[in-house]
Amino acid sequence: MRATVEDEVMQFLHPSRDRILVGNWRDAEFLQDESFDVVLADYLLGSVDHFAPFFQVGLLKRLHGLVRPGGYLVFVGKEPEDLAATDPTSKLALDVEALRDAVMVLGRQRPYREMPRRWVSERLAELGFELVSGRLFPRRLTVEKVTRNLDWAAEELSAVPSERLHADLQRHLEQLRKRVEESPALMKEIGRA
Repeated sequence: MRATVEDEVMQFLHPSRDRILVGNWRDAEFLQDESFDVVLADYLLGSVDHFAPFFQVGLLKRLHGLVRPGGYLVFVGKEPEDLAATDPTSKLALDVEALRDAVMVLGRQRPYREMPRRWVSERLAELGFELVSGRLFPRRLTVEKVTRNLDWAAEELSAVPSERLHADLQRHLEQLRKRVEESPALMKEIGRA
């Protein structure tokens, strides 16, 4: 994991003052006695449930202890999808995410789960943080994002134990790929509409 992180971010780091720290958030010794002026949690709360189920509050407590007095805890994430969405592109994105999550659960894994901004804000206030600034950006749905979720589902499909269910899910996955390719909004985004 360290090598992957280093490959992706080393060009942005200053070798004499920046460090990459890789570890397990559930390990009480990870980052023990460390503190920072700024702690950046980039899509961290959504992904932690996959690796450390039901640990979001514990993670917030750990992050709280890392911020120096007067420092900042910065969160980047996305709101959970609106399950009541009615436009065709949003429905397609929901169908793709539902398949990804179903494959994960049927393969005995925890699905990826986003935490709503309101929940995060309430938990941070309970820990004594004051919201200095917050901003919601419009969702930008791209072919790459939708396809990444389909690819993730395809990778995890081998863990589904039932051959018949595996075959049905594979067929559904291919139908969703076709819907992505036929989506005017998504194809317009890459100049193929």
